[in-house]
Amino acid sequence: MSPYTPEDFQRSPRRQPYKSPFILYELSDEVKRKEFLDELFSFMQKRGTPINRLPIMAKQVLDLYELYNLVVASAASWTSSTRLWQEIIRD
Repeated sequence: MSPYTPEDFQRSPRRQPYKSPFILYELSDEVKRKEFLDELFSFMQKRGTPINRLPIMAKQVLDLYELYNLVVASAASWTSSTRLWQEIIRD
């Protein structure tokens, strides 16, 4: 179960409503995705830096689970951290 509830993401009077990070759970039905996101949200909450908004990069949803998998899969072939990140961003 996610450490967040919908009530955690209330409207800010001066901004648009927060886009809930719960959307990350809906990107696929993989059990491992749910487990990863549960652990990530719990860890971030415990360290005092909760994920309160949907992560966006280049005007697109940043799928944290997919990013994690790409980084782990690429770790064995790291030759240059700059080239690695360029490859990950391109995917």
